[in-house]
Amino acid sequence: MNLKFFRLYGLTIVVSLFIMYTCMMSSDSIPKPSWIANLINAPQWLTDNFDKIVHFGYYLILAVAAGSDFYRQRTDYGTMKMYMWTLLYPALLGGLIEVMQEYLTVSRSGDFLDLLADMLGAVTGYFIGKWLVPRYVKREKAGLQ
Repeated sequence: MNLKFFRLYGLTIVVSLFIMYTCMMSSDSIPKPSWIANLINAPQWLTDNFDKIVHFGYYLILAVAAGSDFYRQRTDYGTMKMYMWTLLYPALLGGLIEVMQEYLTVSRSGDFLDLLADMLGAVTGYFIGKWLVPRYVKREKAGLQ
């Protein structure tokens, strides 16, 4: 087994698998946000849309993780490759998960607003990563693969 692939894309893979696992698990095993809402005295609309906030956060993290993996490999922000992996890949993963939730699960359903939250999270993650990643991620030396 070639571990080079995991060294290069490990963070993106781990985050993607975590998102897929948590989005496909039974809705009965997901904690309800009401305990958080009661703890912080949140308004009802926030409790009702808590899953959208989670989707937004997941895909923000995924975009930053993918940007970090590719930046480390000397791919600059603003290039087509970076756009594809930080914007297109999360959108496709989000769409796939929504379709899988609709057709492959009993207790979950696909939701266009979840997909919209996914894409907004990825776009936000791209811009946060563009600002944050170059400051904290070291690039590999040229010629090392």
